[in-house]
Amino acid sequence: REPHRGAAGRAGASADPLTLLWLVSIFPKGVERAVTMGATLTEGFEYYFRPTVQRVDSAFRDGLLVIDTNILLNVMRYSPPAREELLRVLEWISDRVVIPHQVAREYNRNRVKVVTDRRKELSDVADEIDELRANIRRVVGKLRDRRLLHGEELSVFDASAGAFSASLQDASSSASGQYDLDPARLVGSMDELTKKLSEIFSGRVLDPSPEDVVENDRREAARRKEEKLAPGYKDQAGGDYLWWAEVLRLPEISGLPLVVISDDAAKGDWRFEEHGISIGPQEILFEDVRRVDGTDLILLTTRDLFEVARRAGFGQVSDATIEESEKVISERRSEWSEKAYRELLRTLYAEGYDSRADVIRAAASAGGYLERSQIYEIAGLNEENRSLRRFATPVMRISLALVNHGVLSEDAPDALKAEYSGPGKAEGYSVPWEFGGFERNIDEDELAG
Repeated sequence: REPHRGAAGRAGASADPLTLLWLVSIFPKGVERAVTMGATLTEGFEYYFRPTVQRVDSAFRDGLLVIDTNILLNVMRYSPPAREELLRVLEWISDRVVIPHQVAREYNRNRVKVVTDRRKELSDVADEIDELRANIRRVVGKLRDRRLLHGEELSVFDASAGAFSASLQDASSSASGQYDLDPARLVGSMDELTKKLSEIFSGRVLDPSPEDVVENDRREAARRKEEKLAPGYKDQAGGDYLWWAEVLRLPEISGLPLVVISDDAAKGDWRFEEHGISIGPQEILFEDVRRVDGTDLILLTTRDLFEVARRAGFGQVSDATIEESEKVISERRSEWSEKAYRELLRTLYAEGYDSRADVIRAAASAGGYLERSQIYEIAGLNEENRSLRRFATPVMRISLALVNHGVLSEDAPDALKAEYSGPGKAEGYSVPWEFGGFERNIDEDELAG
């Protein structure tokens, strides 16, 4: 109609108010899109990408820094030289740091245990070295008694074995000598390291939240744990969410990037993972930060902190300290042991789940991931006669049994994990990266037995 054509023509020029109201009532969505359009293709989807160095450095320079318990406890874990460098870095950034009350509680509760565990680790290493040396001596004795080697060959072998044994003992003594803390001296007393941390972060620790607020936080932590939602849903006590909730209530977070410094940031209950590869923070963490008007979220481990500090001009971090930080993260990361891997495979075969065991082993040998079509081929399945739904259920059940028997940590990654690129069927399955090394040592007769 002519009035319609005339109204449309006038909309871009000097339309009267009634005509504009009429257009908005007919095309409300179109008008809204015209106003809000302008976002980029990747905006709002940062968790699918690893942050650039520029983005990390910018957030570190301008943002609010939050330190998790494990970073403070690293002061107790590290050797004296690395410990001093970590303390200097923490002091350097202290004026922009927030320590949640829950983090302070966990530090004070766990500091003695960390030292005790570290001492035990060193003692266990010494025991393993002693056992290895004893085995070497037994082998040399058998060779001598059975005359499997000629006299000269035996002498050479004996000398080499002795030198190797001595070097092992020196390594054990060196490791023990580099650690100077005694848990007995920490019990019930304020140690010098805790005093130093208290001085560094004086006035930077949050007050406790009201009990009714904490109770709501506990309920949300329980919900997220049940639904496997970040942060820290693998944490038995739910402490990660408790301090995360404290941070989200800070008014200072508005308009700033948030930088979380935590060695737990390397774990899958904080990071989005695809095909077994950790990328950025999980989506729900970005949603939490944006809900309180934060501008970005960056996760850093202790090693990352050292690297960023170096780039920002703090030059007092040695390569040795960075190497030690990597080692501590690796030791704390709950990985599968070869014993647990073998027990998982033996149980799967014994219970008739050969296809699951075969898929796990094939994925381990292929670098940690198999596509859906490869799994069908290995398991003798296809789309028509069976789907892969609940394919990993027996593996999860057996893994839980290993946890209950103390063979596997409850924080260990899933032995067989479905990988999705979106809604619908799984694209494939991944296994923990350490399975590849275990698979190379597998004894087929042992599994059959």
